[in-house]
This record gives sequence, C-alpha cells and structure tokens, in this order.
Amino acid sequence: MDDKGICHIIFPENVHINSEDLKIELDCYKATVNNIAQPAIIDLTGVLSISSDGRQYIAEEIAKIGVPATALIVKSRISRLIGSFFIGINKPDFPVKLFDDTEKAENWIQGFLHGRP
Repeated sequence: MDDKGICHIIFPENVHINSEDLKIELDCYKATVNNIAQPAIIDLTGVLSISSDGRQYIAEEIAKIGVPATALIVKSRISRLIGSFFIGINKPDFPVKLFDDTEKAENWIQGFLHGRP
C-alpha cells in the first residue's frame, strides 16, 4: 500500500498463476487494506499465464469485496494478452484498464480513491 492508499500487487518474473495463488494474493490484499476496499495496481509484467479458474475466481472475488478499480500493468506481449483476455472474457463489474506505464496507471486510479468514480 502506498501513501496515497493505492494497493500495489507485483507478481514475480516468469510465473504461472492459478486460483490458489490468487486466493493468497487476495487474502494479503484484504489484510493490507483492513477490509476497506481500495483501488489496486497489479503488475502482470512477469506473469506467463493465469489459469481460467484463476481469472474467474479473481474477477468474482474482487467484485464481491467492492474494489473500486484496478489498473493492470502490461509491458510485454504476454502480459498484455493476459490482461486483455481477463477484461474481455471475465467482463469484471468494476473499472479495469491496461497500462504500460506505472505513472499513467497511478494517475488514472487516483480518481477512484475514497469512493470517487
């Protein structure tokens, strides 16, 4: 969590993610934000794949806890494909946008701090 109230989630390089991995990440997010949903920036740069059950799980769970918005950092072709696939297939009920620049992601997501759309 940064000093602005944005939760940053960074996955390690060259990782394949499944629903169990995402459950652990979501539990860490909840503990970090003290169960008060905050916008998140998720860096997918090093991710090689996310299982279909993992994508479905995280889309449903983020919506349940009321995350106001999520910015996905996608700097590689693989991470961009994963991010686009997540948005296109899972159709989350919250704003999600792809960025290749962290600063631009932070500028966009600040509009969702403290419940502001």
